[in-house]
Amino acid sequence: MGNLWRRRRRAAEATVILAVALLAFAALRHLADEVHIRDIRSAFHEIGWVHLWASLGFTMLSYFLLTLYDVMALRVIHRPLPYRTAALASLTSYTLSHNLGFGLLTGGSARYRVYMAAGISPPDILRVIATTGIAFWSGVFVTAGVALLFHPASFALGPFVVSPDIQRYLGGGILAVFAVILLFLRRGDGGSVTLLRWTLPRPSAGQALAQTIIAALDLAAASAAMLALVPGAGVTQLPLLFLGYALAMVAGLISHVPGGIGVFEAVIVAV
Repeated sequence: MGNLWRRRRRAAEATVILAVALLAFAALRHLADEVHIRDIRSAFHEIGWVHLWASLGFTMLSYFLLTLYDVMALRVIHRPLPYRTAALASLTSYTLSHNLGFGLLTGGSARYRVYMAAGISPPDILRVIATTGIAFWSGVFVTAGVALLFHPASFALGPFVVSPDIQRYLGGGILAVFAVILLFLRRGDGGSVTLLRWTLPRPSAGQALAQTIIAALDLAAASAAMLALVPGAGVTQLPLLFLGYALAMVAGLISHVPGGIGVFEAVIVAV
């Protein structure tokens, strides 16, 4: 009975993922109706070598920052490893999870293989996964808060138009919540916290801040790599592009479509 349930659940998950992918491709096709191949060729010709190298540089910076997620997580759980081991676990994990979907299964399996060989126990591996996940989402929210706070104009998201005042309130609120969390951690450095019956070492305020800064810089570098390839775009467009990038990335991760294909592009074009 259990095997039958698992098979049906996998079939249902595969069906949902396929439906999301088809809807995303349909939305992307509708959004790209006015885009012609000659426009794409013209856009490529407008991208100079300076912009290409800048995009490559930001991409390399983003990949380097990815390796620091696990470095910091291992310190938080008091099981530090050599940088090479942590970097290998981090890069393989994020590469597989972002491109194949089902991050806990694909990326978690990569971390399990690397860390088991390094002598890390399964419970500690799960703590690393949870800690890096919290760091990633902290970076998403904090960077989104900064982008909302400094974006100078209204932006439209489908039928909704978000005014600068609302953006500033939202951005300030997000950053205020983060500041309160840091104060809470500073008052009780050390110890542990229980989430869903899992006990996690509580990071110090400095560790939490460092993890969030690493994640924020990673996301900002990835957004900048994309911005460098947009002809005529300047630094003032980075906050809006980051908001679109973060929303597209989250939609791609939640959908579990491999590589976010169709989902990511549809959200980026829409924004």
